[in-house]
Amino acid sequence: MRLISSADGTTVRIHVAGRRLSAADFAVLVEAASRGDGDLYITSRGNIQIRGLAEVPDKLSALSAMSDSAAGGVDKPAELGWFERPDGTVDLGGALAFGVIRAKVAKLLTVLEAEVTVTARRTFVLHGLEPHVAEAAVRVLAPLGVSFDEATDLVRISACVGAPACRHGLTDVRQDAFRADTPGRVHFVGCAKACGRPTEPHTEFMATGEGEYEVTKR
Repeated sequence: MRLISSADGTTVRIHVAGRRLSAADFAVLVEAASRGDGDLYITSRGNIQIRGLAEVPDKLSALSAMSDSAAGGVDKPAELGWFERPDGTVDLGGALAFGVIRAKVAKLLTVLEAEVTVTARRTFVLHGLEPHVAEAAVRVLAPLGVSFDEATDLVRISACVGAPACRHGLTDVRQDAFRADTPGRVHFVGCAKACGRPTEPHTEFMATGEGEYEVTKR
């Protein structure tokens, strides 16, 4: 676990990359997020951040310690869409704008009581759902901004948190990213630190001022 001082309070990064979270573990994350800004932030390395915490809950510290010591090694999960498993259950992969699991969505995911994996594409996967439960999940989550379509722009366009949440951010990069019409993989950053920079080829918009950017092919 890493603690980061941010403009909107303490940010906690929990190392869960390569781990399939139990329903109970995911519920701990959601409960901890409710003590901050309420949301869960999937990072470009497949970890989870919680923002705006005044203090770190004990259960979150325990979960983080277990995550730090646990070996990775789960098979790479199916990502976006509906994937039938040999046992008749379904893995359901969803994407959200900038990898942010909003509080309402996070709480609904806990109701499903499924194992959860988050990925470096800032997507999540629900594992082992009964088909009728998966169908209901799609019907409820899609109107809340969750896409289950591999072709969605939600995985093509990404951005750091930007201003005002980050004290280094020069502008509200996420607002600008929503309006981007550049084709291909695009990433917006609010300063030269370039947090969340993708590893694959992309077009980077680096803020140089309020609403102003330097554009680089990477």
